[in-house]
Amino acid sequence: MLLYYFKDKPDIILIVISQIALEMSDLLASAIPENPKLTPQDLITRALQVTQGSVMKPYMQLWIEIVAAASRGEQPYSMIAGQIALGFVQWIENRLEGEVNEEKRAISAMIFTMIDGLALLDICAGEEQSRLAVKAIQQISFR
Repeated sequence: MLLYYFKDKPDIILIVISQIALEMSDLLASAIPENPKLTPQDLITRALQVTQGSVMKPYMQLWIEIVAAASRGEQPYSMIAGQIALGFVQWIENRLEGEVNEEKRAISAMIFTMIDGLALLDICAGEEQSRLAVKAIQQISFR
């Protein structure tokens, strides 16, 4: 019956993951609106609070699964992971103060990397290690 509505299994996966990514984006947007613009430090602190919380944890775990499948070259995960990653880097950039330039893009990518790295650390090494990393990240200062 599913094939009546969908072309094939990758088509189903793409639609389901797109819907989940939209839900995650909505949760993040309600927790961290686009205005007022934030400093990198403030955005990192708020993003870590949200993404490390119990509501977002299943989304972050699914994201790590998608990335793992993409790293093995599995379709449609390779395409999906790239789109989602670029979308969230842009999402971060839109919430940072300052003019769009190469430095702002780089900081946005770094914040994305920190958040994803924490999700990976949490899965691989446990909550205690990720809590230690959060404390260290929150002590980083930007010029």
